Amino acid sequence: MRQHVRIAPGIYQDAYGYRVMASIGSGTRRITAPEIRYPLGTELAVLQARWHREKGRLKDEQSRAGGPLVRGLVSGDIARYLETATLSTQRKAERTLQLAWWAARFGKRRRDAIESAELLQALNGLTKEDGTPASPSTKNKYRHAFAHVWTILDGKNAANPFRDVKQFNEGEPARRDQPYALIDAIMAQLRDRGQGLKPSRSKAFLMVEAYAPVTRAQLVRMTSGDVDWAASEINTPGRKKGAGTRGQRKYISADALEAFRRFDAAGCWGLKPSKSSIWRIFRDARDRAIAELKQSRPDLDLSRAATMRPYDLRHSFAALTFERTGDLAVTGQYLDHQDASTTRRYAQGAMPAVMKAAGLVIAKAFADRPKYQPASSVPATAVQRAAIRLVKRRRG
Repeated sequence: MRQHVRIAPGIYQDAYGYRVMASIGSGTRRITAPEIRYPLGTELAVLQARWHREKGRLKDEQSRAGGPLVRGLVSGDIARYLETATLSTQRKAERTLQLAWWAARFGKRRRDAIESAELLQALNGLTKEDGTPASPSTKNKYRHAFAHVWTILDGKNAANPFRDVKQFNEGEPARRDQPYALIDAIMAQLRDRGQGLKPSRSKAFLMVEAYAPVTRAQLVRMTSGDVDWAASEINTPGRKKGAGTRGQRKYISADALEAFRRFDAAGCWGLKPSKSSIWRIFRDARDRAIAELKQSRPDLDLSRAATMRPYDLRHSFAALTFERTGDLAVTGQYLDHQDASTTRRYAQGAMPAVMKAAGLVIAKAFADRPKYQPASSVPATAVQRAAIRLVKRRRG
C-alpha cells in the first residue's frame, strides 16, 4: 500500500488508520489545523463530520483575526514577496530590478484588479536603455518575475492573470560550441608551468569541464571515490541533492582522466573557485590561444571565439559527443539533461556533420540490400529446366 491514499477531501488513509487534515487559504495565507488520527474501521461519515468541524473552527479563528487576508497594493505585495521568497543573492538582485519596473507601472494598483491584457501591453512596451525594444528572452524574464509574486503569496493553484499571457518566442539560440582545436589550445595555455608548483584550482576546474560530462555544481558534490582511475569511469551525482542521488556510471576519455588527476592533485574536491578567478584565467588563456591559432590554423572558423565563455566548454563537449555518436538520447544522458530540446540546442552545431554521416550510412544500407527479382526472372535449376523442356515437347 502507498504511504497514504486520499479517500475524501481532507481525509487520507495509510497502513495505521485515517488522517483528518483541514486547512483554509493558500500560499502564505494558509491556515492549517493539527492532524487528527482515527483507527481503521472508523465510518466515513464520522471522519467527514470531524473535517467539517475543523474547517468551521478555522474560519472562526480567521474571522477573529480580522477576516481573510486579501491582495493588497502591488508595491506592498512586492516588498512582502522579496521578504518571503527564497532566492539566491544574485537572483534576488535581478528580481528586485525587474519588480521595480513593474512597481513603477502598477505599484498603486490592487493586485486582484490587474487584467492579463494590461500585463501583455506592458511587456510589449518593455525597452532597453537605448530605447530599442527588449528581446523576447528579456520579456520572458520580466514576465516570470512578476508571475512568481502570485505563486509565492497566493499559492500555485490560485488565480493568476499571467496564465493568459503566453511566453514570447525566443527563437533558435545562437551557436555556442567552438572547434575542439581551440579548446585544446586553451587547455594547453592553462597547463601549469614550473616544477613542484601546486596546480591551480581554477585551471583544474576548467580542464574537467572541457573534457568530462559534468557540470560545476556536480563537481562540487563529487569525491575522489566517484572516479574509477583504472577503468576510466566516473559516477556523477544526480540532479537532486541528498543521499541516493548518484547518477549512472559514465566512460570518460584519456584527456578527461588526466583532467581529473590534476583536479585531485589540486585538492578541488568539495570546493568551488570564484567566478571572477575562473573568468580571469579563462579570458587570458582564450585570447592567447586565438592569437596562436590565427597564425598556425588560418582554416579554422574563429569568428565566434572572441565571445567564448567558460560554460561554452560544455557546449563544445556536447557537439563533439553528438557528432561522434550520432545519438541525441545518449548525448543527453551523458550531460544529465532532462529535456531533449536542451541537448538539441547544445549540439546543434554538429547536426550537419551527423546528417551527412547518416546519409552515407543510409546510402550504403540501400546499396547493400538484396535486390528484388520477380519469380519469372529467377534462374531455374537443372531439374526445373528439364521439366520445362518435357512440357514443351508434349505440347508440341
